[in-house]
Amino acid sequence: MPAGSYFVEARARGRPANRSGPHVVSADAVHDAGILRLTAPGWLEIRLRRDAGVPVGRPEICCQNNAGGRFEWLDVDANGVARSSPLASGAYRLWIYGLDVVTQSQRLEIKAGERTTLEVAFASGVQLRLRFVDSPRSRDLRQLRFRAIEPSGAVVDEVVLDREPPKPFEWRCGLRLGAWVIEARTLDGALRASTRVTVRGSEDAGRIVPLAPN
Repeated sequence: MPAGSYFVEARARGRPANRSGPHVVSADAVHDAGILRLTAPGWLEIRLRRDAGVPVGRPEICCQNNAGGRFEWLDVDANGVARSSPLASGAYRLWIYGLDVVTQSQRLEIKAGERTTLEVAFASGVQLRLRFVDSPRSRDLRQLRFRAIEPSGAVVDEVVLDREPPKPFEWRCGLRLGAWVIEARTLDGALRASTRVTVRGSEDAGRIVPLAPN
């Protein structure tokens, strides 16, 4: 293979994939990637319910392995239940998105040989499109951290977005009715843009809110 940096991944039926690396391979040399062990799997099951107890539609669910940065998207069946494939044990962050539900995220722990079951209740909400407006000094930015903050100061949703300039950053965020503060920060915490948004009803769905840079 060409010289460069690589991951090595092992897979087996019924087991979570295990990845090692990155390994730096140099020209005309043999690199020892070490021993790659397949661990006992864990599983995740999520039951989605609206605040009124009615099953939700089919929002998008993403499970991110904090250690390896791996993502897995979970399919939701007609009864509002999502089941994962075998997962490596460890810490994860769960993201749930939907056109008619408030975006949610939470941390969880997957244990080897165990099934983790979560019941997630939703409040109805409206999904807005939040677009970061570039200035000459921000056009080379490739990553930003976006936050949706309640008037109390609680961070309800937070996500890091990548982009390829000159495309704009755009975040689709589900928000409950009411007042919100939206922030865009660099990964080192520097505030680049903020705005106040009031969601009044379904007429706001899909509305583009520009985030002008500071």
